[in-house]
Amino acid sequence: MKTPDVVQAKVPGAMLALFAFMLTVLLGIGGSSAVALWQQSATANLTVSAADWSPISIACTEGSNNSNRSLTLTITTVGTVNQPPLISSRSLSGSYGTESSVGSSIVLQPSSPLVTSAIGSASAGFAVRVRAQVDGQWVSAEITTLSVNTNNSKIFCA
Repeated sequence: MKTPDVVQAKVPGAMLALFAFMLTVLLGIGGSSAVALWQQSATANLTVSAADWSPISIACTEGSNNSNRSLTLTITTVGTVNQPPLISSRSLSGSYGTESSVGSSIVLQPSSPLVTSAIGSASAGFAVRVRAQVDGQWVSAEITTLSVNTNNSKIFCA
């Protein structure tokens, strides 16, 4: 009588069946189920953001006189300006009013027409927009953090 090890070793085609099974798993011959075992997936996230650059900008500088403070808006353009820039103002909840020509800077006080047309005589925040045609394209810049305290006759950039 033979031992079980010897019986198992003499099963005809056992090695061939084992080889075929391993080949099926490794190469995916068995179809999608075998391939799915080897499939990998990954997710890539890409964030693209445009630079915040414009050929026109406005800088705000507060005056040093604390009793009757004014501010200066300096307008800078990069490129060929076809006509003088246009400036307008609005209340924070309103729309822009009439535009007027402006040079490279403007000094604003609480009583300036650009300020009073935006907020009247009340203490409030307002915005200023400057538009210009630079290199044949209309561009604009805006400051929305201006405010006035008419009780103290002061105007602020932020």
